Amino acid sequence: MYEKFKIEREISIIFNDTELNDLENWGNFYLDLEKDLIPKTKEQKHFQDLFRNKDVDDIAERDCTSSHEKVWWKYRKRCKMLPSLKNLKYKLDDDTFYDREMYHHVAMRGYNS
Repeated sequence: MYEKFKIEREISIIFNDTELNDLENWGNFYLDLEKDLIPKTKEQKHFQDLFRNKDVDDIAERDCTSSHEKVWWKYRKRCKMLPSLKNLKYKLDDDTFYDREMYHHVAMRGYNS
């Protein structure tokens, strides 16, 4: 039996309970199947063909037919996004934020036109 698969909190928050359960129970098996484990079923062979030596961006979500493939695709996609998500930094003085005066100016401009 495989050890419980460890999932970072930043990754786990997008999964529902069923998906988390599948990842925790099967994640290490998915990793092995993706690498060098010999598949024993047609489903495992399809999983391996889908993920082995491929970047997740080269895999279309619609090509994932089983719940195992879908949750692994979602996990790998999130892992790939995570470094950029961790580097997001917002400050109150960023151009993307309005301060109270700017908001009031923009809001009032709409009423005065």
